[in-house]
Amino acid sequence: MSEKDRKRTILERLQAELTAEEVPAILRKKEEEDLPMDVLTVLLTEYGSRQDEVSGEFYFLPLANGAEHVCYFSSVISLTETIDPQCLGAVCIAVAMINFYLEYGAYVVDAEGNLLAYKMVTPIFEEMDEEQFYATVDMNLAHALDAGEQFAGILLKLAEGACSLDDVMDLLPHD
Repeated sequence: MSEKDRKRTILERLQAELTAEEVPAILRKKEEEDLPMDVLTVLLTEYGSRQDEVSGEFYFLPLANGAEHVCYFSSVISLTETIDPQCLGAVCIAVAMINFYLEYGAYVVDAEGNLLAYKMVTPIFEEMDEEQFYATVDMNLAHALDAGEQFAGILLKLAEGACSLDDVMDLLPHD
């Protein structure tokens, strides 16, 4: 099986498992949608402390020339695409402070200041057998969903202006 087919099969298996758990999931195929790679898109309802509806995208990053024997699986949980411009500075500070305490992955804000997301990328050795490979990808997805949810509610409130940076800071460990 080619590496491309292997990755698509993994995404199809994830899609089937999520769909069986009643999580809407669509596999968007590279050749059908003019994408740089296949992307598994899911709709996550009741996410975070506010039970928001957010989307997730899961995919294997295209490899740079010279990258051999490893691939990178990416999980991106898009929390919102509308950050109040007056709250952007506070959101960026909160993201930086929260990221200091995260064990893996990171909250991110795009260059335009619109998208607030949680992102996690995991390197995976391609020499793994199918079950090890799948287990690593599945673990990445589960960890991304769990870690991204931890501060989603408060960050969304901050992005809307419904709470302050101090409210976020109160949730972080203090020495």
